[in-house]
Amino acid sequence: MKKIVKLAGIDLSKEEMYSKKLLRAGIKLNTPPVCNWACPYCYASSPELQKNLKEEDYIRYKDANWHLKMFKWVKELKKVGLKAITINGMFEPLTSPKLKEVINFVYEENLAITLVTNGVLLTDELIEFLKSKKVSILTKLNVPIVEKDSPLYNDVIEIQKQMTGLKGNAEKIYEDQKNMIKKLIVGLLLAISTISCAKIFWPIRN
Repeated sequence: MKKIVKLAGIDLSKEEMYSKKLLRAGIKLNTPPVCNWACPYCYASSPELQKNLKEEDYIRYKDANWHLKMFKWVKELKKVGLKAITINGMFEPLTSPKLKEVINFVYEENLAITLVTNGVLLTDELIEFLKSKKVSILTKLNVPIVEKDSPLYNDVIEIQKQMTGLKGNAEKIYEDQKNMIKKLIVGLLLAISTISCAKIFWPIRN
């Protein structure tokens, strides 16, 4: 039976894809308790969290060996048919110093990898590393991708700015995220953008 590819790094037959459940587990990376976005619907945007952060919080980790415990659990799950891993974090996973070590481990275990990230910290070097490990990227854009000549453009960029909680120029915030997603697509990584609220806001505004 012909093989079909649904995600980067995962290659299943139609029979496997449709007659069996894909066993997927998650690895939550140990990250500093702060995010580079402040999405209004997320606990990471809490004013109390931001106010109480101390400098040492950015480099302190509750359990330095957390990833090693995760590795043990992954090996146990492989015995019962684990095929895929989703990597995320309590906060932005790209801030974890163990990111590459975890991805290398999962790759060597021959498991499909999906990385959940807002993508802001992705560099060209890191993208090439992720591509070499066949990592799929699950990222987010709260609004559709539109060009500057679209009549919706001004609304789009303002909504995106509000939903990221970032300060600064709305156009730059939107264009940076849009270009990052386009770069991932061109780089043959699967970039999935999720639309959270745009279709609700526009009818209300209009």
